[in-house]
Amino acid sequence: MNKQPYNIGLDIGTSSVGWSATELDNRLLHIKGHNGIGVRLFKEGESAADRRGFRTTRRRLARRKWRLRLLNEIFATEIAKVDPSFFARLKQSNVSPKDPNKTIFGNILFDDENLDDQKFHHDYKTIYHLRQAIINHPEQKFDIRLIYLAMHHIIKYRGHFLNQANVQDFKGGKIDLEKSFKALNDIFENQGRDLRLVTDEANQYVKVLSDNAKTRSDRQKELSKLLYVPIDKDTDKNSKKVTGEILKAILGNKAKFDVIFGIEVKNPKEWVLTFNSDDFDDKIEGLSSQMTDEDSEILLILKELYFALNLSDILNNSVTDKNAKTLSEAMINRCDDHKNQLAMLKKVIDSSDKKHAKELKEAYSAYIDGENNKKISFEDLKKRIQKNLVNSELSQKINDLLDHDYFLPKQRSKENGAIPHQLQQQELDQIIESQKQYYPFLAELNPNEKRSRQAKYKLDELVAFQVPYYVGPMVEVTDSNQENNGKFAWMIRKEQGEITPWNFDEKVDRTETATKFITRMTTTDTYLIGEPVLPKNSLLYQKFVVLNELNNLKINQETITPGQKQYLYEHVMKKNKRVTLKKIADALVIKGDYPYAPEVKGTTDQKNLNNGLTTYIDLAKIFGNELDDVDREADFEKIIEWSTIFEDQHIFALKLQELKWLTEKQRNQVVKLRYQGWGKLSKELLAGLVDDNGQRIIDLLWSDNQNFMQIVNQKSFKESIADHNGAHLEEKNLKDVINDLYTSPQNKKAIRQVILVVDDIINAVGYEPANIMMEFAREDSNDHRLTNSRSRQLENVYKDITNSWFDNDSVKDELEDKIKNKDKFTDRLYLYFTQGGKDLYTGEPLNIDDLSSYDIDHILPQSFILDNSLDNRVLTSQRNNRVSKEDQLPGELFGTKMHAFWKRLKAAHLISNKKYYNLTLTPNSISKFNNQGRFINRQLVETRQVIKLAAEILHNRYSEEKGTNIVTIKANLTHHMREKFNFYKNRNVNDYHHAFDAYLTAFVGNWLLQQYPKLKPYFVYGDFAKTEINNLKSFNMLYKFEQAHQLNEKDGKIAKDTDALLGYMKNVYHFKKMLVTKKLETNHGALFNQTLYPSPAHDIKKRQLIKPKDNRPTDIYGGYTHEERKYMSLVKVIGKKDNEYRMANVPLLKINKNNDIKEILKSQFSNKKFEIVLPKVLKNQLFSENGALFVIGSKLYKYNANQLVLSDLDMKLLNDLSNNKSIDEVTINQLFKNIVDSTNKYMPLYEIKNLNEVVEKFNNLEFNDKKKTITDFLLATHANPTMSNLKNIGLPSYFGRFISGNAGIKLSENANVIYQSPTGLFSRKVKISDF
Repeated sequence: MNKQPYNIGLDIGTSSVGWSATELDNRLLHIKGHNGIGVRLFKEGESAADRRGFRTTRRRLARRKWRLRLLNEIFATEIAKVDPSFFARLKQSNVSPKDPNKTIFGNILFDDENLDDQKFHHDYKTIYHLRQAIINHPEQKFDIRLIYLAMHHIIKYRGHFLNQANVQDFKGGKIDLEKSFKALNDIFENQGRDLRLVTDEANQYVKVLSDNAKTRSDRQKELSKLLYVPIDKDTDKNSKKVTGEILKAILGNKAKFDVIFGIEVKNPKEWVLTFNSDDFDDKIEGLSSQMTDEDSEILLILKELYFALNLSDILNNSVTDKNAKTLSEAMINRCDDHKNQLAMLKKVIDSSDKKHAKELKEAYSAYIDGENNKKISFEDLKKRIQKNLVNSELSQKINDLLDHDYFLPKQRSKENGAIPHQLQQQELDQIIESQKQYYPFLAELNPNEKRSRQAKYKLDELVAFQVPYYVGPMVEVTDSNQENNGKFAWMIRKEQGEITPWNFDEKVDRTETATKFITRMTTTDTYLIGEPVLPKNSLLYQKFVVLNELNNLKINQETITPGQKQYLYEHVMKKNKRVTLKKIADALVIKGDYPYAPEVKGTTDQKNLNNGLTTYIDLAKIFGNELDDVDREADFEKIIEWSTIFEDQHIFALKLQELKWLTEKQRNQVVKLRYQGWGKLSKELLAGLVDDNGQRIIDLLWSDNQNFMQIVNQKSFKESIADHNGAHLEEKNLKDVINDLYTSPQNKKAIRQVILVVDDIINAVGYEPANIMMEFAREDSNDHRLTNSRSRQLENVYKDITNSWFDNDSVKDELEDKIKNKDKFTDRLYLYFTQGGKDLYTGEPLNIDDLSSYDIDHILPQSFILDNSLDNRVLTSQRNNRVSKEDQLPGELFGTKMHAFWKRLKAAHLISNKKYYNLTLTPNSISKFNNQGRFINRQLVETRQVIKLAAEILHNRYSEEKGTNIVTIKANLTHHMREKFNFYKNRNVNDYHHAFDAYLTAFVGNWLLQQYPKLKPYFVYGDFAKTEINNLKSFNMLYKFEQAHQLNEKDGKIAKDTDALLGYMKNVYHFKKMLVTKKLETNHGALFNQTLYPSPAHDIKKRQLIKPKDNRPTDIYGGYTHEERKYMSLVKVIGKKDNEYRMANVPLLKINKNNDIKEILKSQFSNKKFEIVLPKVLKNQLFSENGALFVIGSKLYKYNANQLVLSDLDMKLLNDLSNNKSIDEVTINQLFKNIVDSTNKYMPLYEIKNLNEVVEKFNNLEFNDKKKTITDFLLATHANPTMSNLKNIGLPSYFGRFISGNAGIKLSENANVIYQSPTGLFSRKVKISDF
């Protein structure tokens, strides 16, 4: 077999892999009768956060049942003496009288002559009345069943564990601002922030903070100017702002958590949250990836304060002047207040007109009983009542109560989340003390004597004992349960037997379990596959981040010297947790390097270093000079690792016993240290790998002034990393390697699909490719948030610039107007303001009202370098002056005149250092300092770590033995090809753009290999040879191709095509058929929607309900909706005359219990004979019928799989529309007609019978409505499940949705199932009647 070398091109996205296979002359291979080009589509990888949330809830409820079962066992003997059927009746309490399974009728709780249910509810209106009565009357012997019910309630709703105080030390309602503010100040100091909260006598402000006679807003305003330490005017302004947000959070109002954390975020609205909302935890979980460990600590402290304040409000109510000693007393007060306030509301209702009376009644009903199966919140009740109150004295009282958030209080409310377990335990102990003389077993002491301080009595442990978070499911992992409940288990046992709160430490090995937990959670190095990362507070890791940041500093615009860096490290960093740039400048004066403070730059906020040697300073206070003992280095790192792993101080203390040289005093000091978080790099990378001179990365960071990225990209380290990863990949299963990668679930899934696609191509061709060219799609940067951040950025910069800075002082006013009017900050507008309203080449003022008349010019021309960023673009009227001088740079042409102005812009932070560098660049300075490598790097080197990971895996799989080159292509090169040669991309039209991007990737990679073989080390993975760079005149690596291939500027047709390659590319671009495959999927997870609906007799809607339990019929108990399918089956229904083929859903719930699919499907085909044709049809399975291609989504839904193809002109017009270019009415009307005609002609699923009417209605729309309608139409015709409302042009409101009746999708006997390999190069079409 003649093996002709070929290339594979890959365009990798988070939900697609475009692919192409080309010969070395860039022509597509013909493989198995297909052109070698296509796209693989799949559902984007998802994080496990939602599944983890459900799993955690299930675990919490299971542990609650476990505690209540243990309570039952303790009480069983005593209760059996007085009422043997008590527990049996309780078990039947939730069985409906209509249920044939009910065996016990009448009273449920009590069935005695002296005590029945009616008397119980009369004597004790609520469970809290019972609890308080037992506490108040120790002289009375209460029925044992009453004591059980009181304790059952306490143990079931035992409260949170945020407060770690022992029960006897706990005081309900106590708020310690001094302690909390001190902890916050320590975090602010570590973060390098100037904010300091008042700590001395801070508790004097508790009275104001907890005074709920004032509104929350008034309390916040009063305190926000009192609770921070004043420093200077600018700092105080920010301190007041942050303090105000902290107070809002503590008080339960909406707060800006990005401001509290001191972080810049893209979308500030996402960070406006309130502890008071039901979905706070879900929202903060979604934002956690943008938060640091310090942010999480701040959050926890504020949450504790919020809970403490809420608890204070519950116990000490200043609105009603009622103070409660116990939780039950406070809840009884609420009950009484609700009763009295309801009487007030009824009086107002009686005095209101019909309309307002009805609204008030409905509001109360919705608050208590709910509407549309959901109770309204207090906030909604407040709005609805205030809207309908009449003008009266009583109404004013109600209004005041509503303003203070205390009207119609409930005993069960979200504020109860503030109740700590200690408060519940105190009541439990009071009940025990009250009744132990009558029932001695209640006072049985805790069998676990070590915990007698936390829980005196055995019963106390049912409230006080918490299974440590690191234990997880209390099952031991075995071979038999590995796939089920053991899949998420890691607990290590000491001995077998039932685990209880009293024997937990005898049965469970806490230390080993915690170690295993953290091993599961710890990620691996971003460079070395499989190497565990260091703790973030490791001495080595902190040394690395500090040296790396110091090496990036510029002192008086010169790179810091190794000597200066080492001096600062020893004399500044080791002595200060927080280091400002001013402190560094002063230290260099003391060193004697400068007569006065130099300018120090190079950090992100331009004021402080972001990193510090905080751990070194902590340990130095304890160990002094011992800390520098090399022999103890490993032990100190162990201490930090243990502190990070073991949040439980008891385990940390046990581990410290292993270090025999620690003194008792040192051990007691160390155990109080609490470190959190993990770095991104491993010990092996920083202190294991060595270069050719035996130097480690950490050594070079110390002895040299290169930063980490410069060092790690040196040839010797790149080779060492590749060798390490290659060896690791050989040892481990590929699946395990991808699972362990330090990257997102989306990237992991994409890499898995890449392997499938490449393997499939190789299988079809018969041998490995010469080269695999890969490009990872960047995330879409077309984001509306960008314009918001631009306006904020400009506003902040302009604040610091005085009016006198501008020649034209109206520029500042213009910016204010644009921000006020919420104008979109387009590139032109943004450039106008960053240029101070001037032309950067001439210094002449620009007209803000005529920005479209100016040109956007590339500072460094595209013939020289491909850089389309704003740092390489200016707004100017002088572009034409440069057209004939493309080899000249602005630094040559305009530098003499404009250099001073450019410098002023840089000093004012209006332009970046990079832009200033580009403007001042001259040909001489390019060759100077050997900047050529820098330019080539910028053009060719992919720095994103996910690219390196994917390249590493492909390199190991195909390069080691087969010799395939893995070529990484930067996305800007293929993007430039599209822009330069009018290969228009519109994601809404079809999926072919992924495939064509893959073709361009293959072309660019091939071009680089052929034209620039000496530059291979820059883009071929694993090629570490040194390269000599000749004096390149251009760093646009595609410039030669552009010179030989050109389009006519007027009509876009090919004007120059010396080798006919551009014409071939255009031909590929216009392909009407490319291979498209979708990953087949089965459903996992939720069995049905979570909402439990009432029985049909009590529901306003008709629903198909699913039984909540096997023995719970829906006509009595209601049920769930939307039974989730696992997959579908194709069924042949046998008719009297004809047979018909239909799709049927195979529900997850049923297939998990029973593998007999025919039995499962009987209910869907009642009284009909049927046969199973295909037992398993997965989601996205491709079918063809009557010329239409479609995939199956469920038994009811099918989705179009035909791809729409439009002409070059139509694609250009769509491109113009998306870029807001002007198009006349006639042209847009014709564009729409062309789209509709193509749909009608080539996409049989879409029947547009009223074609002329549709076109006519479109023609009569307003222009903006036409744009939206075209987008909606394309979305609906795209090969995916999207549908659009197109009623405005006479099409259905669900255009693009293809749904069958409840009987399921009907297929003709001539329909075909099409089975495809991952690329579609292998496929098999089977007529369904042939099965």
